Amino acid sequence: MGSQGQRASSPDRGGAQAYACRMKVEPILAELNRQRNDLQKDPTDIEWFALHHAFCFISYRVAEFQKYLDEVVKPGDPKPE
Repeated sequence: MGSQGQRASSPDRGGAQAYACRMKVEPILAELNRQRNDLQKDPTDIEWFALHHAFCFISYRVAEFQKYLDEVVKPGDPKPE
């Protein structure tokens, strides 16, 4: 597998170290789901509607969302623990 298994942007972002400290999708999905479940299910409520559909969309597009996070959240950027 060698270097083919690594993302093309890894070398300029610190390689394995950047990969190890990247922001992962799972905690974001968990938080969206927690917030969604804190609300009464009501498709007419914009807050529930937005959280529900954001959660569903990201759940279906995990790889693409991870790629987005890898591009916009740089090593050293503040991020939640």
